[in-house]
Amino acid sequence: MPASGQPAGASPAPHRCRPALVAAVLVALMVATAWPVIFAQVQRGRMALDQLNYHERTVCAFIDAWPAPDLTDYWSATTPGYHLAIAGAAKLVGDSRTMLQLIASLFTVALLGVLGWALGSRAPPLTAIALGLPLVFSLYIWPAGVWLLPDNAGWLLVLGVVLLALRTKFGLGHLIAAGVVLAALVLVRQIHLWAAAALWIGAWLGAGHNPDTDDPGPIDGSFKGELGWLLTPSRDRIVRTGLMVAATLPAFLIVAHFARTWGGLTPPLFQGEFQSEAVHTGGNPAAPAFILALIGFISLFFAGYLAAPFLHMCKTRPWVILVAAGVGALLALLPETSYSQEAGRWTGLWNIANKLPTIADRSPLIICGAALGAALFAVWAWSLDTRDRWVFIAAWAAFFAAQTASFQIWQRYSEPMVLLMLAIFATRLADRQPEHPLALRARIIGPAMLGVLFALLCATQVSMSSAIDLSAVRAEP
Repeated sequence: MPASGQPAGASPAPHRCRPALVAAVLVALMVATAWPVIFAQVQRGRMALDQLNYHERTVCAFIDAWPAPDLTDYWSATTPGYHLAIAGAAKLVGDSRTMLQLIASLFTVALLGVLGWALGSRAPPLTAIALGLPLVFSLYIWPAGVWLLPDNAGWLLVLGVVLLALRTKFGLGHLIAAGVVLAALVLVRQIHLWAAAALWIGAWLGAGHNPDTDDPGPIDGSFKGELGWLLTPSRDRIVRTGLMVAATLPAFLIVAHFARTWGGLTPPLFQGEFQSEAVHTGGNPAAPAFILALIGFISLFFAGYLAAPFLHMCKTRPWVILVAAGVGALLALLPETSYSQEAGRWTGLWNIANKLPTIADRSPLIICGAALGAALFAVWAWSLDTRDRWVFIAAWAAFFAAQTASFQIWQRYSEPMVLLMLAIFATRLADRQPEHPLALRARIIGPAMLGVLFALLCATQVSMSSAIDLSAVRAEP
């Protein structure tokens, strides 16, 4: 069901230097802009404060207690994998603040390196670099390459899970890699357990629709036929999925172990009353609307990929777009979507919504954004090949569920996911030549423009933030 009606095959094998070139450019941009800030020891803004009050304290406590740090309670709401990795490396190379930040920045180097390789493997160099720029300079990616924040270690492993789910080859190596990457992911951030769903659906789909296998097929090209193909079991499907579930079981056991150790899903310090707000407890029904709004507004910069399939859908399946937009608007109308720190709705897009009128605690900005996002989500999904489409849908469905179960709907928890998914799945469309040369140029200009806007935002945030009084930072273990 590709939008253009062109055959949906894998893109031709790229020149072997191309992925390395894209990865090198993205990493170089990050290192050239982030490392000078590390060496200058600039400590400004919320990210630096999080480092000094939480993550550096945790890493230093682990270093002091090495090789047997106390994992029953510490100053981070996440599982301890990130802090253990930095502490272990610091024991070898030094534990100055500058060195800790340099070690931590390697997670961002790895994230951009893997991303650049993946993008460059399927898209022309300029297109791939443009797709990566928003991630290099996102306000929720770049600072985590400067200060000690576990976010990018988590997104690196989320990217690994998504790429593994998209692989059509299935074997022992694939199972081991999937189990190891998911286990490492939940050791860094327990909320990312949702990523198991992407691996399960990838295993269920196997190589996708292939009449030469014993997977169900063929499909007739209709949505009903495709859904029937998706839901029809076969021996191979059941075996593959069962093996993948077994491979991902250690990740569930890791989360269960920490939940039992802590008496909850976060260390005890983050279940108590040291903060005035219930930062890490309860769910938030506004999460789907907020994430859809982010998808909608960010997808506008990907018009070079979406314009042709959007117009085609308007001609052939307008009801899909209308129904999707209606569902998105409904998801934003049912819960309250106004700015509210007490209700976990603040930072990022929420701050913009706060400056605009609201009606009965509903934000027109979030409502319109969610409707737009749901409509464009449908276009993204419909434009992809059958197998990619269902991996895309399953990953997003699981991510929506995980974020809805979280109280704080901060943009830092969702924007990187949006940028990663759109960049990766845009390359799945890159081998389909747009009908108009302007669309081809828009594939470069749109994401590159978003990257430049993000870079300006990062520079503004750092320059306008007040310097932190290090003497006032809590230093007790």
